Amino acid sequence: FTDGKAIIEAGTYTLSATNAASVDNGYSGPLYSGTKTFSINAGEQKAIILDLGKPKNSKVTVSLSSAFAEKYELERLTLSDGTRDITISSEEQEAYFPASVSQLTYILVANAKKNSHVQDITSATGTITISAGTHTPITLKINPIDPNLVIIGTGTEYDGVFQ
Repeated sequence: FTDGKAIIEAGTYTLSATNAASVDNGYSGPLYSGTKTFSINAGEQKAIILDLGKPKNSKVTVSLSSAFAEKYELERLTLSDGTRDITISSEEQEAYFPASVSQLTYILVANAKKNSHVQDITSATGTITISAGTHTPITLKINPIDPNLVIIGTGTEYDGVFQ
């Protein structure tokens, strides 16, 4: 390449590109990739635009409802795709999973705050559905009638309820 240009012989070529997240199958961040086949004739100059599209993997984040945060301290939420476990221990963290993953299992551990009148959550489990190219926000909530009943919500759907 010289000044963003490549000199190549006439012919048909396939241009492929992926970002650095491809080295670990998309666990480290958004995974983008694209491929384009093109032909070029002798003496021709051609600009090739490669559209990488939306991310090929899934992003998962966690938030705590104010009611949950009032009663509990999140110790950890472990998400597993059967190959790899990723533990989230704060709202600032995010996790990424490969496009081939459509379901995660979770284990939630949270400590009851002093004088909150709820019990520690020592190992609540369930499943969450995810899909490639999407961001799945997980929200930890509590039932307003029974604060010992914690709800794991993704978007407007609730994928697991446990005590």
